[in-house]
Amino acid sequence: MSVKTKKCQKCNNETYQDDNVCVLCKIGVTQMYRELDELVRKNTKWNTAQRKAAGAR
Repeated sequence: MSVKTKKCQKCNNETYQDDNVCVLCKIGVTQMYRELDELVRKNTKWNTAQRKAAGAR
């Protein structure tokens, strides 16, 4: 017996869930990622450049 993969209805990732909604969408990780990505893109005041670690030369 083989398990068929399906596509998530919300994010289009592969899933084995019977209701066609992946676990990431069920617990809200996908939505949180989208919100965080949108926030970072909108906020231009943040300096997202790489910083050196304390004590690094």
